[in-house]
Amino acid sequence: METVDLLSKAWFNKTYLLLHLDKRHWMPQEFQVQPGLSALEETCKWMKLCEKVRNKNIALEAPIQEEIDQFAEFEAVYKAGFIEKDNAYEVEMKAKEDQLANERRFRETFGSDSDSEDA
Repeated sequence: METVDLLSKAWFNKTYLLLHLDKRHWMPQEFQVQPGLSALEETCKWMKLCEKVRNKNIALEAPIQEEIDQFAEFEAVYKAGFIEKDNAYEVEMKAKEDQLANERRFRETFGSDSDSEDA
């Protein structure tokens, strides 16, 4: 873990020196030559590009989350409508069952036992 820490600090230090041109003379000779400088500049460019992509992804997550929340609200209203219809259907079916039971009792009471004579 310490070697990674040291390497990251060294890399940060070299990048810092590259970005501040007045302190470039403190850099080791191998980084003062053009290939070393271009490698550092390339790394910085890729780091900036990665940061831009990360920021874009974060910016995209916010509207998507809003849409998910709106859908959740719509889903709750939609389900509530179905629940109301389902309850109304159950009440209607219960009323039909009660009516059929009353008719059956009426037929049994007044001598008309058979349900098949409805035709």
